[in-house]
Amino acid sequence: GSLVIAFTRMLRSMSLARSTLPHLMLCSLMRIIVQPDILFVSRDREEIITEKNIEGPPDLIIEIVSDSSREREIDRTIKRKLYAKYGVSEYWIVEPDERSIEVLSLRKEGCETIMGVKGDNLLISPVFAGLEIPLREIF
Repeated sequence: GSLVIAFTRMLRSMSLARSTLPHLMLCSLMRIIVQPDILFVSRDREEIITEKNIEGPPDLIIEIVSDSSREREIDRTIKRKLYAKYGVSEYWIVEPDERSIEVLSLRKEGCETIMGVKGDNLLISPVFAGLEIPLREIF
């Protein structure tokens, strides 16, 4: 809903990446199909975006956690491992009720949490140089 619109508008305005609407495009990671809430591909990798899907890992995936404990578990464990396995550089887990974002980055050991941002603090992306988002503009 509104969080998807806020993130998409903000990241597009910075001209760092191209976003895709998840209900229109699916991210094809090998033979596994996932449907992230939001995904971005950097401008220098736009060729992986096709009419049907994304042919390769996006640079950033954002999952907005729902109230369901099952969905929360999927975002925090299954998708985290899947995104790391197939080379997603950065993964944000958004907790709207807590007004927080966990920023994970791909390392040799998998997706590791490198930052937790809450309240009115500043989210700084390790992948998109210059991308700094005040949380007050999101929540």
